[in-house]
Amino acid sequence: MKRLLSTNLSRVASLSIALFFGVVVVAITEIIFLKIDLFAPPAFSKKLAVYENLTLKTINPEYARRFFSGVDVAGMRMAPHPFIEPSTGKKLRVVIAGGSSVQGFPHPRRLTASAYSRSMLSDIFPEYSVEVFNVGITAISSFAVNQVVEDALSLNPQIVVVYAGHNEIYGVYGSASLSSGGNSQFSKSIHYDLMQLGLTGFLRFVIEKLRSSPSLDSRALMNVMSDAGLVSPGDIRRKEALGNLRENMLELATKCKQKGIVLIVCTVASNERGFAPALVEPEILGDRINLWRNEIDLGIKALYHSPGISKAHFASAIGIAGEHAWSLFHYGRALEVLGETDSAHSYYLRARDADPYPWRANSEVNKILKEVSTEMELTLVDVEKIFREKSPSSGIGWELMDDHLHPSNLGQLLLARSWSRAIKSDLGSLNSYGKIRLDEEYQRRHGYLALEKMAVYTEMYSLLSEPPMDRGNEEHVRILQQKADSLWVRLTKGERQGFHFWKSGSSGRSLALSAADQLFANQEWELASRYYMASQLEEPYTPWGDIWASLRAARCILLDGGRSLNSFERRQLELIPSKINLIAQTDFFSPSIKLFFLGYCKYLLGKSGVKEIEIAVQSDDVRRLFFYDVLSILCEELPRIGRTSDAERYVREITTFVDQISYGDHLLEILAEKIIN
Repeated sequence: MKRLLSTNLSRVASLSIALFFGVVVVAITEIIFLKIDLFAPPAFSKKLAVYENLTLKTINPEYARRFFSGVDVAGMRMAPHPFIEPSTGKKLRVVIAGGSSVQGFPHPRRLTASAYSRSMLSDIFPEYSVEVFNVGITAISSFAVNQVVEDALSLNPQIVVVYAGHNEIYGVYGSASLSSGGNSQFSKSIHYDLMQLGLTGFLRFVIEKLRSSPSLDSRALMNVMSDAGLVSPGDIRRKEALGNLRENMLELATKCKQKGIVLIVCTVASNERGFAPALVEPEILGDRINLWRNEIDLGIKALYHSPGISKAHFASAIGIAGEHAWSLFHYGRALEVLGETDSAHSYYLRARDADPYPWRANSEVNKILKEVSTEMELTLVDVEKIFREKSPSSGIGWELMDDHLHPSNLGQLLLARSWSRAIKSDLGSLNSYGKIRLDEEYQRRHGYLALEKMAVYTEMYSLLSEPPMDRGNEEHVRILQQKADSLWVRLTKGERQGFHFWKSGSSGRSLALSAADQLFANQEWELASRYYMASQLEEPYTPWGDIWASLRAARCILLDGGRSLNSFERRQLELIPSKINLIAQTDFFSPSIKLFFLGYCKYLLGKSGVKEIEIAVQSDDVRRLFFYDVLSILCEELPRIGRTSDAERYVREITTFVDQISYGDHLLEILAEKIIN
């Protein structure tokens, strides 16, 4: 007996020791993997550079990888947001969180509601340095939004705005998502925590390297989400989605209250009357399904020339199939054509709520958001109501929406205006003697460019022309094509060349900057300057999007010959040296490129800059990347101080190096004419 007991104790001890050492090995391995960036969960923000007492940081776009596996993160569109620490003067910081509507799809970063909000709040609070952090990530549910906000609180904002609710079913950690993490909040939390382990990151890396199929690209995201299948109005997953939303918003409100941070909750708006629900035939048998199809077909054919007859056909289809999204939507269309707009709106809402592919939040989602805001005594911005007030009485449509739920440019401005007014109200103790300006003023300030407008039309044309969104939206697809074609013929040659260059993927730059460089090459100075200034707003604290664009914008103004630089434009140039000291620590900058930029800046400010440029031009990188600007400056400045022969030498050396002999001959002819004159 004693021997048996001793044997059992020995086994238990051996197992305990083995288990202990196993845990130790796993813990050590986890610690090692967490120190390797490739396997560790990406940080919310990261340090880019330090100069003297200033630190340049940015919101880390790779942070989106915490929620996605096997999907192109660039397609997820979490935007970088550079910022300086410590910020000086009075500070107002706002975090805006949500999905792709917050992120701003399909618009450039500077034309999103968050970007417009920064300008509006700066006008309202002129004594404050306003920073608005857009932490929206495409296709995330409120569970992920909750995690994002928790990490974003490290920014120490005074205000957090949450615009979420559309992704509660198909979004990541949604109730019908392919990455749901389970049904309960507890299981989702466990799943999320496990996904952040270094060991998980290592295994994911190995699996992705071994599997034959590549990672899903961003264009496939909609199809991936729809692969989760139909979610009919009676599906239990709809109820689960509402429960998840409620729990997440309550938890989020509690976190903000504990930190003393004002939380603003918004209802969500969608395209009610313009966007058609998915065409999924009703589950009826025999002759009834053929009868339903016939009534729908006859109703569509008669819609515009005989709307009364069309209405009768659609009413018959509803009688056959009941509360069916496709029937309800088309009945609403017939009512709208007949001028019965209020009734049409009610049917459009019923169709949206019955959509078997619930991309858009239904009426119950906004009901939950209102209940939570009341229960937790939060500020509510009823965005849905605000959008309806600015829309026809038949409902929100293409005037304020680009697709099923993403606001158009006017929608982005309306969203920003709604948030800004709510923030002003919540921060009544701050000195807010400024006023919000007209939409046209903010469009001008932010650079609302024709080429980018056309790019949105073409992007939406592509989205709405392909499954699963191609049925029922054919009329609007034709309108988008017409708008894009009409705008294309009005673009200049430089704008078209810039679009083709950007679309080819060869530029590696934003559309605004790609077009600006082509416009500059075509000597379209005034238009090039506008595109360069837009690029500055689009990509601050970057070598090309900011520094290069600032220099070229000023150069365009001087080459245009109409005027000299004004005080604001000179101030932008005067800021470049301090920016360069921070940006120069990135991989792009060599000492020669930094010196060239500083010399270029001096030249534009009327301080020659020749000394710096002559030193910089000894670098092959400077010669290759900036030969046009280098030579134009040297050919202008050196003859002025009696060094024409040196200018000629630079022309021969550099144009030979970059294989631009004909351009060199042209410059030599100009220099020869200067000598004669």
